[in-house]
Amino acid sequence: MFGGKKMKKIASIAIIAVVVGVFAACNKSERPQADASGEWTWGRRVTIVSPWGPGGGLGPVIRNIIPELEKIIGVPVEVQHVEGGGGLQGTVFASRQPADGYTFVAGTQSTVSLDIRQQLGFDFRKEFVPVGKLVHSTKGIIASKTATQGMFSDFQGFIDYIRANPGKLSVGMRSPGGSDEVSLIEVLALALDVSIAEAREFVRIVPFASGSEQDAALAGGHVHLTVQGFNESPGLVDAGTAIPIVAFSPQRMASFPDVPSTGELGIPSYIGTWRGIFARRGTPQAAIDALAKALEEAWHTDSYQAFCEKEGYLEREGFEGPDGFLALVDEEYGVMTEFLRAAGVIR
Repeated sequence: MFGGKKMKKIASIAIIAVVVGVFAACNKSERPQADASGEWTWGRRVTIVSPWGPGGGLGPVIRNIIPELEKIIGVPVEVQHVEGGGGLQGTVFASRQPADGYTFVAGTQSTVSLDIRQQLGFDFRKEFVPVGKLVHSTKGIIASKTATQGMFSDFQGFIDYIRANPGKLSVGMRSPGGSDEVSLIEVLALALDVSIAEAREFVRIVPFASGSEQDAALAGGHVHLTVQGFNESPGLVDAGTAIPIVAFSPQRMASFPDVPSTGELGIPSYIGTWRGIFARRGTPQAAIDALAKALEEAWHTDSYQAFCEKEGYLEREGFEGPDGFLALVDEEYGVMTEFLRAAGVIR
């Protein structure tokens, strides 16, 4: 009898061992892992969280690289838009996702600004690490033809107008306190020969949640100006509804040769918007390295280079891997902190 009970116990243990082994095998197949050589093996769909809507500058930058990226890594790549709060909601959402090598988040200087102003609720640089910078745009001031007709037709006319009418003109932007505002106010401060804090009083900032809303307001004459990359509203510019009046660049852009640059006007301010991909800290390094390598390869494909050339993204340094991107992000923290302190936004 004892032998029979013992045999039943051994059999039960064996069954449990088999079941546990099956579950472990299943879980292992679902967990991210590197192969024997240490190379990352992609096993399922990759998600890139975009803290902004599908319009504007970031949307096309990611959408156009995805087809090439999918060919390289061999799995589908999706963009999950979680917009709101100038990038706040999407970045917070991404911070709550698993650091498993399959979820990443897009970021810009607006992300840096949110962090400096302590609006995220966590320290971005402690929670995320740079994977790769995709583009660095040249932006500038774009005027609404409807709203500014009869007021001015060029940059000097704009400066003369706001000097005589401080606070009258409205400027739409998706990242108040971010690179849009920093670039505009720095240019105004230099052109008007006033402080950063004083320069902010010469225009009214109007925030928008998405590029489509901002474009509609510009086209309809509901705002006088916007600050963005000229490529972000190509239909409006081509139609003459939106008129670029100055590019924040050392020299004229090859893609907009008729638009004067701040450099040629004697205004040494060239802040542009970079857009890149970050990973949750704790994400397997093999996954970060694999995505960075794949992004760089996709960036250099003929199709993505054609997109970058058309959009004016080749006029500044393009792709940068984790190390170069980290150096840029650290530099931007310094620039943004200095600006926000000078503007009286932070102490």
